Amino acid sequence: MKLVAIEWIDSCHLPGWVGKEEAEEAGISECTSVGLIIRKDKKEVVIAQSYSDTGNYAEITSIPVCSVVKITDIGEAYV
Repeated sequence: MKLVAIEWIDSCHLPGWVGKEEAEEAGISECTSVGLIIRKDKKEVVIAQSYSDTGNYAEITSIPVCSVVKITDIGEAYV
């Protein structure tokens, strides 16, 4: 399995009522996620933070391809 670092852009959501000033300051976030690639296709890259010897994955993140800035190979994970 390939271990990668993914740099991507995330949207912003402010819950509930906020004032105009706080609303104007809302913006996207530049994120970096590290994990094992589970699947990569035209729509999304799906990674897992952890994998167990029982074949189970934990902390799954699905990142839309349109949000991906860069994918850096870290190496192969021997699982």
